[in-house]
Amino acid sequence: MIDTVHFELEIKLDENELKSDWRRSETTYPDQSYYVSYQKGRSNKKQSPYLRYHYRDEDIPTPKLEVQIQSVPKLFANHNQLQLGNIDLIILTINDYLRTVAGLTKINVKDALINRVDFFNDYDVNGHVKDYLSAIATLEYPHRDRNIFKNRLRFGSDKNYVGNGVVFYSENEETVFYDKEQQSNRFIAEGLLRHEKRFTSRASFKKAINTHSLSSSPILCQLNWAFVKRELQKDLEILGLDKSIQNRYKAVSVIIKTGNIRECNLYKNYLLLSEHKELSSIELVQKLKCEPGLIRDWKKTLKEANICPGFAKNDKTNLPPLTLPDEPQPILTQIKKLNRKHTRIANSKSKTREQERKSKPSE
Repeated sequence: MIDTVHFELEIKLDENELKSDWRRSETTYPDQSYYVSYQKGRSNKKQSPYLRYHYRDEDIPTPKLEVQIQSVPKLFANHNQLQLGNIDLIILTINDYLRTVAGLTKINVKDALINRVDFFNDYDVNGHVKDYLSAIATLEYPHRDRNIFKNRLRFGSDKNYVGNGVVFYSENEETVFYDKEQQSNRFIAEGLLRHEKRFTSRASFKKAINTHSLSSSPILCQLNWAFVKRELQKDLEILGLDKSIQNRYKAVSVIIKTGNIRECNLYKNYLLLSEHKELSSIELVQKLKCEPGLIRDWKKTLKEANICPGFAKNDKTNLPPLTLPDEPQPILTQIKKLNRKHTRIANSKSKTREQERKSKPSE
């Protein structure tokens, strides 16, 4: 449910307990006021949380502790594929970790103010991760830019860059889809399409969670799966991924039924141009020399026919809609499922290596 979370607490800590394990810095200003900061961890490191306790002048009674956790599931296990769907379990997991840190033995983050939070869900699409990503790369999210990001392959000797994911971003929010196996370099993530929703500012998260009080901000204990599901589902519906991804011929047949031959011919050209995923809707309209609203009308027609307006490179592939679970599975069920998958894939790889060894001619 939650991957990355950044939050802060107004709390007074015992500096004598911090000195042994935290980095201290102090700045004195010309007016003789000063700023004190204690830090632990590195803000640019993903492996461990980053902590910063700071205050300015002793007479200002609001010292703050800022915490940046890049992966909450990794506090629970050594990977981030577990869906911790219960906020009480998430708070307990964070508290258990922080209470091992010098000076934080009695901390409780239940009422911490959220500065940033990333939600996620993994869709098990078997061998069709690349097909989904190639279709998603042709979609557009209103009022957001789109970027296709690439990671170097980590498997075998292939050093080519490949499209690992797609991000739709604005100033304060991001929606991301990517190949979890390629990103994590873990074969137990095989066949998983990761979907993330990132609120990169407190204001955007506050607006989404419908916190009406202007004097307060969203706190950690307000999070729940119903809210996360609502936000992820909104992404799917806006992009059309709650519809099946059909081949191009099916889409053309739907447009033909509108009875407009000119539009049908334009749509065929649109399909050819849309293979160039770097082109925006504005650029496509300019190349097609058509009305600006025509592409939007095509997408609306396809959605009404229960078809996603994006298309995979493989025209023979029809992909089912992406669906979210009613509730994340219990943790023990998830662990057992991952263990079975690990065993199955490990045995398969072992058999493959054995067959390759036997097939080699003896010297």
